[in-house]
Amino acid sequence: MSGYLVERVNPVLFGATGALISAASMAIFASSVSLGLLSPHAHGWYAVLIACFGFFQSTIVVSGVKVVASWSSKLRRGTNFGVYGSATVAGQIIGLCIAAAINDVDGNAALMPILLVPSIVLASAGVAQYFFVTVNPAVHVGNEDVPSIELLRIYKVRASMLAFSGVRIVDVTLDLWIVVIIQQTVGIPQISAILLSILYMGGKSVGSIFSGWMSDYVQSRFAVLSTSLIVGYCILCGFAWSTSTALLAVCLFVLGIALGGPIMHLPTTLSADIAASLEKPVSGQVTGLIDGVGTLIAGLLQLGIEYGRDELGCGAIFVVFATPLLLSACVTLSMYLDEAGYGAGQKPGFDPHYEDTEQDVKVEMGGMTSGLRNQS
Repeated sequence: MSGYLVERVNPVLFGATGALISAASMAIFASSVSLGLLSPHAHGWYAVLIACFGFFQSTIVVSGVKVVASWSSKLRRGTNFGVYGSATVAGQIIGLCIAAAINDVDGNAALMPILLVPSIVLASAGVAQYFFVTVNPAVHVGNEDVPSIELLRIYKVRASMLAFSGVRIVDVTLDLWIVVIIQQTVGIPQISAILLSILYMGGKSVGSIFSGWMSDYVQSRFAVLSTSLIVGYCILCGFAWSTSTALLAVCLFVLGIALGGPIMHLPTTLSADIAASLEKPVSGQVTGLIDGVGTLIAGLLQLGIEYGRDELGCGAIFVVFATPLLLSACVTLSMYLDEAGYGAGQKPGFDPHYEDTEQDVKVEMGGMTSGLRNQS
């Protein structure tokens, strides 16, 4: 829904408003214990606040994509989105640092700092966005009604959704369970495991920038993303079996670098590329489709983690959850071969997935001219 709405309003105001409401939801939740609003039976209150936070937080991503895309030429788009994506990791690192600092604090007492501090940071970012960020006036931000079903007919959108879903499953699993896995793998205290997990977050930030720059340099998004996913799959399969703290630290950082690019660029840079190729203001809408579907699937699959961890053990469950990375690597590799002209024996520039459409939109994407067919 956020992706649909951002195409029809001012993206800067849309994102700033979403950030402020998300921050307010988090702050109210943090204060609920002190206000006597949160109890073991207050499930409805908890659900409303979490739903409100999640809905309005989604506005930040799509509006950010619209703004960054408006200022990015195709030769710098990967680098710009890499820097933008790396900044989003900062919030995760701040959260982990707070968790490490209050590791020995009682659960209810820890609720205030662990949620209130990020809410202040989020609100400040929303205010700063409103006053200091603007959309490139030379870029058309239109009110064209492009139904999502039409966007789903584009093969690159569907493939990006599938590839991002696989990456998102692994990323959410690591975000939620990495501290537990580290503790059980090398037997270190919780605070040490939290500090080690920061290496993964830092690696994601580095990987986001490096992958974006590299995709601009080699003029191919999918070549870089598929390579990163294959490397990430190999590291993840060995990561959960490591018993050396030093080796685990190295694996975590390299794993972050490998996954940072696909995590950040599949829902952002590719959305901007697709919108530019169609010459329509739909980058936010495409981002909403890719990120929304991938995050939903990843969230639902977390329901089986606790059962699988108890039945199979940490190492085995991570090998199982590494499989989606292999699927994502296959999808992005297939996209690269099609982009390079090796798919289905076709000549470069011909996409066999758009045979039933009526109008060619010739686009220069990734340094090569390819035919992308748009439903008339």
